[in-house]
Amino acid sequence: MTDRIEIAASEALSALDTYMSGAKISEDEKALYQRVTLAGCFAASAYDAHVPKSGGEGHALIRTFLLALIDPLHADLDYLRGDPASGEAARAEKEATA
Repeated sequence: MTDRIEIAASEALSALDTYMSGAKISEDEKALYQRVTLAGCFAASAYDAHVPKSGGEGHALIRTFLLALIDPLHADLDYLRGDPASGEAARAEKEATA
C-alpha cells in the first residue's frame, strides 16, 4: 500500500511541477494538476478556518487535502466553499447526469 501512495504522490508532484514550469503537459497531467491544486486550496482554507490554532489545524489541513483529492464535491467541504450551497447543487447535478 505504501508503494501505491508514493507512486500517486510522485505523479501528482510531477504534474504540479511540470505545469508550473510552463512545459507542455498531457491532458491527464493537467487534470491531475488541477485536482491537486484544488485539494491544496481546500486544505489552506481548512487551516485558516480552524480557530483557535491549537494543534487541530494540522489535522484539518491534512484531512481536508485527502478528502478533496478523493471527492472535491464531498459535503464535508461545503463550509469551505465561497457559497456553501454550491456543493449541494454540484452534487445534485452530478447525480442527475450520472
